[in-house]
Amino acid sequence: MMNRFPSSGGPFIFTSKSFGYDHGFVCAWFLGLAYISLIPQNATALAKIPVIAMTANAFEEDVRKAREAGMDAHVPKPIEIPNLMRTLEEVIGHGL
Repeated sequence: MMNRFPSSGGPFIFTSKSFGYDHGFVCAWFLGLAYISLIPQNATALAKIPVIAMTANAFEEDVRKAREAGMDAHVPKPIEIPNLMRTLEEVIGHGL
């Protein structure tokens, strides 16, 4: 990577210019391992992201369908900021 893109990649170029190619290679290797080790942690965080349905229909049937589809909450349009903030507080679980 350092040979193909000699002036990009901040940690790679800094390390290789400051300490030499071997240290740059080690830096690149460990950064790659760090990124790979974060992938499983990021994947488990996806389930914790709240999903809020926002539709023009505010009938009980539409709200029920949104819940059945896996939505965490429903906010009708037109958006009213106090209602949106209240819904976000309920879904996130702490004050905003």
